[in-house]
Parts: sequence; C-alpha cells; structure tokens
Amino acid sequence: MSAAAAAAEAAPAAPKKKGGAMKLILAVVVTAAVAGGGAFYAAQHLLPSSSTPSEGGVETPAAGEGHDEHGAGGTAVAGGDYFSLAPSFVVNLNDEDVSRFLQIEVEVMAVKPAALDAVRANLPVIRNRLVLLFSSQKFRDLLPREGKEKLQQQALDEINKVLEERKKPRVDGVMFTSFVMQ
Repeated sequence: MSAAAAAAEAAPAAPKKKGGAMKLILAVVVTAAVAGGGAFYAAQHLLPSSSTPSEGGVETPAAGEGHDEHGAGGTAVAGGDYFSLAPSFVVNLNDEDVSRFLQIEVEVMAVKPAALDAVRANLPVIRNRLVLLFSSQKFRDLLPREGKEKLQQQALDEINKVLEERKKPRVDGVMFTSFVMQ
C-alpha cells in the first residue's frame, strides 16, 4: 500500500453538506430577480419611449396620438395624457387566514393637462388614499376581473375626491399597469 493510499484511508471522510441543491436554486432565483429588476429599470428609465416627456415629468402623446373627448369619467378612456404614480404600491391585503400582499402599478389619464398637474401637486395625499384603499381589499374579491375593475373605479373615485376637495380638474381614467397578488 502506498503512502498516499494509506493517508486517504486514515483521513476521515469529509461530511456531506446538506442543502447544496437548495442553495443553488436560491442563487439562481435571486440572480434572475436581480436581472429582471435591472431590465425593468432600464426599460422604464433609460430606454426611449414612444411618448415625449414634457415639463414636470408628465408624458404627452407621441405624434399621431390624439385626445378622445368622448367617454370622460370612465376608466377605459382612450387618448389623453398619462402620469405614473410611481413607485409601485405594495400593501398587505385584508385577509384573516394568511398574510397576503398586493403589488400594483398605477397610471392616471386625463384629457386636460391641468388635471395631471393637480395630481402631481397632490401626490402624497393621493398615494395615502390609495394605500388605504388597496390595503382594505380582500384577496378573494380581487381574483376575478370584476373585482379588479371595481377596485380600478374606486381608485379613480378616490383620486377625484382629492382633486375635487382642492377644486382642481378631475382625471378621466386609472389604469393598473401591473397587478400582482401573493
């Protein structure tokens, strides 16, 4: 028997590490999440969009896009200018059985640019009202499309209440550009 073989037999076997596969899976998931977040940030902030930003960060439609004066007051109004209520809203849902979360991105639309200026000027109050609205929802109520559409209308109503209290023009629509429940 050679000296190397004898040393190998004499040395105790190294203990096997537990959870190695789980750590690898976790590393892959974290890496994918970071890459996805970076891509989202680049798409939102670094890449040119089809809209042209105007003064104050409110986007105006690109050439060829017009305003639709018909249907003001609904949530599915086409045309107008858009303003993002970024960052995303992340709230706990009102569920007694288990912890549930809602992450939602909201854009408002108005035919009158003064309405979007009013939204921007009153953003802290509007975000507060929307956080209270979103966190009062029940997970099961938001599962069907009708529940999301009802919440969309309630969000529009909350925003317009703030604007009416300040005697500002109303917004014409609210869009959820991302809606994730867990």
